[in-house]
Amino acid sequence: MHKINPYSLSKVSKLKTEVEQKTVFALNKCELNIFETHKKAEHVKLSFEGFTITSMLRGKKIIYENNAEPFSYTPGETFMLPANQEMVIDFPEADYSNPSQCTALVIENDYLQKQLEYINELFPRDKENPMVWNLNPNQFFLQNDDKIAAISNRLLKLFSSDDPMKDVLVDIKLKELVLSIMRLQNLKFADFNELTKHNPTN
Repeated sequence: MHKINPYSLSKVSKLKTEVEQKTVFALNKCELNIFETHKKAEHVKLSFEGFTITSMLRGKKIIYENNAEPFSYTPGETFMLPANQEMVIDFPEADYSNPSQCTALVIENDYLQKQLEYINELFPRDKENPMVWNLNPNQFFLQNDDKIAAISNRLLKLFSSDDPMKDVLVDIKLKELVLSIMRLQNLKFADFNELTKHNPTN
C-alpha cells in the first residue's frame, strides 16, 4: 500500500468550517477538491455531479455507501464514487492535532468516457476477448500501488500549480491514472479468478 503525500493544511484562522473544509482547483472538464476535517463528526453526507476518485491523505474516515457494510478509509487507499451517488461519512478520530484530509477528483462523465475510448483505441485488449477496458463498479475500493500513488502526487502538484499548461498536463496524467486503476482492478480480478479456480466453493 502506497500513500499519497499530504497537502498543506489550512491555517486555523482561515477555516470556514471544522468539518469538510474544502479547497477547490477547477479545470475545464474536471476539478480537484481537498477536504479537511478538524473535529469528530458523524453521518456527514456527500455526493458529486461527476465520477469521483477520492484518495485519503491524513487521518481516518468510516464510509457508508450504497447500503454496503461500512468500512475504514485511511491513507494509502483510493475510493471511487459514481456521479450523484451519496456516501455518508464518520470522522471518529479527527481533531486539530490529527485532522483527516482527502482529495476528491471529480470528472465530467462525457470527459471520462472519452478517456476510456482513447485508452481502448490505443491499448486494445486481447482481440479474441470481446471485453474492453472499463472501470469495474464492483471494485471501487483499492489499495494504492506505486503507480497510482505517483500519478496522484503529480496530479495534486499540477492542480495546485500556476503552470499555464496544466490543463494539457492534467489530461495526460488523468489518462495514466484511469488506466492504472483499471489495470489494478483487472489484476485483482485475475488473482480472484485464479484463487477460485484452484479452490472452488461447494
